[in-house]
This record gives sequence, C-alpha cells and structure tokens, in this order.
Amino acid sequence: ADSVTFNVWDIGGPANMSTVNQCFFTDKALYVVIWNLALGEEAVASLQSWLLNIEARAPNSAVVVVGTHLDLIDTKFRTERVATLRAYILALCRSPSGARASGYPDITWKHLHEVSCKTQEGLDGLKRLIFQVACYMKDNSSSSASGHKLLGRLIPKSYLTLQQAVLDERGRRDAEDEVQYLTDAQLDLVIEQNPGSDIRDYEDLQTAISFLIETGTLLHFPDTSHGLCTLYFLCPVWLSECLERIIHLKSSRSVAWNGVIRAEDLRMLLVGTGFTQQTEEQYFQFLAKFEIALPVASDSYLLPHLLPPKPAMDIHGFRQETANSI
Repeated sequence: ADSVTFNVWDIGGPANMSTVNQCFFTDKALYVVIWNLALGEEAVASLQSWLLNIEARAPNSAVVVVGTHLDLIDTKFRTERVATLRAYILALCRSPSGARASGYPDITWKHLHEVSCKTQEGLDGLKRLIFQVACYMKDNSSSSASGHKLLGRLIPKSYLTLQQAVLDERGRRDAEDEVQYLTDAQLDLVIEQNPGSDIRDYEDLQTAISFLIETGTLLHFPDTSHGLCTLYFLCPVWLSECLERIIHLKSSRSVAWNGVIRAEDLRMLLVGTGFTQQTEEQYFQFLAKFEIALPVASDSYLLPHLLPPKPAMDIHGFRQETANSI
C-alpha cells in the first residue's frame, strides 16, 4: 500500500469514563495508547487497565504504545531513562521468558515509541511505525480468513457503496439533529436504495456489516440478544454523549442513592437523546452489557461507578418475597 486512510477515534478522559470507553473498543483496529514519559513508573502502571481492556474487548487488534513529553527528560539521562521505562512496559506485557503475558496484547519493543510534540522529535518515526503496523495486521478472527492481511483485501463494490450511503445518512441526521442510529428496517432501506447492490441474503449482509464495523463506519453488537443487535450506531460521539449523562450523575438521595437508580429516573436520562419507547429496551441492554447500569430488581438499576467505597447498601431491599423465600 502506498497510503493508508485512518478513521480515528480519540478515546480518553477521566477515570470514571473508563466504563464508557470500552464500549468503543472494536476488533481488528489499531490502538495507539499514549502516556506521559515525564510521569515515569506511575504512568506505566496506569497503562495496565487500558491494555487489559483492549485485549479483552478487541483480541484481534494491534497496539502501539507511545510515550509523550520526551523533551522533559534530560538529554544526559534520556537514553537510559527511556530504556528503563520501556523495560517496565514490556515487563507488564511479557513473561520473564519473553513469551506474551496472558490477557495482554502482543506488544514487543518494536511497538514502543517516544515523541515530543514540542520539538517534533520522533513524530516522523511514529508515522512510519503506525503505517508499518497497519500494513502487517492480519485477520486472525476466523479460520477461513486466518493469516490474510487486513489491508489490500478485495472489497465488493457494493460494500463501499453501502459505506458511503451510511456516511451520507449520518451526515444528514447530524445536520437535521436526528437520532444517530439505524434500526434493522432502516438499514435494509438504505441498502435497497442503492441501485445495483448485490447484498442479497443474510450472510452477505453480515459480511457487509462486519466491514462497516472494521472501518469504523458503524458501531454494532451482533453477539447480543433482546434487540440490541437490531441497532446500528452511526456516530460514536453521539453515543458517548448519551452514556455520559449517566456517568456524570452524582450520587444523591434524589436520583441515585448508594449507586441505585429507579428505572423511571434512568428513563428520564433518555429524554432528548432520540431513544424512543421502542428502542429503550435495547438501550438498557447496552448499559447492562457494558456494566454501566445493571438491573437489580424489577424497577431499579445499579450504577457501579456510583457505589460508595464502603458497603452501605440495603441488600434486603432488593429481596422479593416469593413462596420459596428462605
């Protein structure tokens, strides 16, 4: 490949956003994990949860770890200091024998890089590294495609036409301030409106959708039930803003006491997002899948990020009286 076009999602923010961030960890992607060299060992330790989450959610992805603020490390000790910090990162991801550590992405010294945005040092090297890693990424998700490079594949023209149609629909909805997801029926309509489309059966459609997910055109969760698999999210920023409404809740007696919120109050947080009565069940299932809000009784949800440091929850309040109560 002479050039590669990337669809970039910038994921980050405060620690309480980590639950929301993992919703956007899609498979067969290239992750650039950025950390501050000047913060030393402490910053290396904070990489651990990111790397574990990426491997758990996106096991067929590639990861590059980039240290920033290189200019803040004294040039006299820079080589030695960078080597030490690199060794700490590799100690996280690899066993003493050099084998890949369980639960971590496959990271070697080749996947580590350092830059200074202030002096521009290392930026050209980073561009080359990202290009090289992308070019060598392989599809290890299925036995039929195993070992095939992700870049340079032949893609049916109908998939590319559908991709453009979905992007156009996203732009239209953005301009008209409409909800940023498609239902099954709406996606079928987009396909039907494409003259010459050869996406005919269920299997064709699933392969086309996989392509749209891999290229960051859609966010979709095919492995789920209760209807969540019938929603196709067009804009990750829009979805993130919907979820932030919950994450930014403060634990108070009025809405979420001790991390528990009533279902009707959770529904109120949907007002203005564009989720409807017809799709709220899918939204609640999305929240449960990523452990943002978990059903604990017929009319209550647990918000793990609001749980107090010490137990103060009335567990007995969740118990429902039944004939076989102990």
